Formats: sequence, structure tokens, C-alpha cells
Amino acid sequence: MSLRYQADHLKSKDAACFVEFYGWFTDGPEMFLAMEFVQLGDLEKNVIANSGKIPESEARDIAGQILTGLEIMHAVKFAHRDLKPQVYIPGYMLCQKH
Repeated sequence: MSLRYQADHLKSKDAACFVEFYGWFTDGPEMFLAMEFVQLGDLEKNVIANSGKIPESEARDIAGQILTGLEIMHAVKFAHRDLKPQVYIPGYMLCQKH
């Protein structure tokens, strides 16, 4: 499955759940993605800023948002192979489960 196919499908009605994807280019064997810059910081930075802890209710919300995002991506055959705290932006994904 091509990156173009995946990018086109993530620009669907659920696109508000993800940072904007502008495009991609290659330079030799390297591939670069152009994506929206979000100043909110990632999950790792937010947890560190809160003494390394977050409330259980917030952890539940975050887990639910991540699972909703995965559900949306998997529905269009898109696999996220790099899930980690640095790629989740707290408060950004405002979409609701279908």
C-alpha cells in the first residue's frame, strides 16, 4: 500500500483527529514527511511537566483517544508503526468515537 493512498485516506472526514499532512518527498534513500507544527508539546513533555504523573482519568482519556485514532487508521488499512509518547499531542485529537 502506497504512502499516497494512506495520505489521501487520512484527509477524510476524520482528518481533524490528526495533525495535518502536507506531503512527502525523497532525497536518495531518505523519505521526508511535511506535517503541521503543533506548539502544544507531546505527551512525554506534558507528563514530565507534571512531575512524571498524570491523573488516572486523564490517562483513560488519552488511551481512548489513541485507540480511536488507531481504529480510524486501521479502517483505511493504515498501520502506525511508531506509537510512543512523543507522537501523541494531548488535547489535539478532539474527534469522538463513531
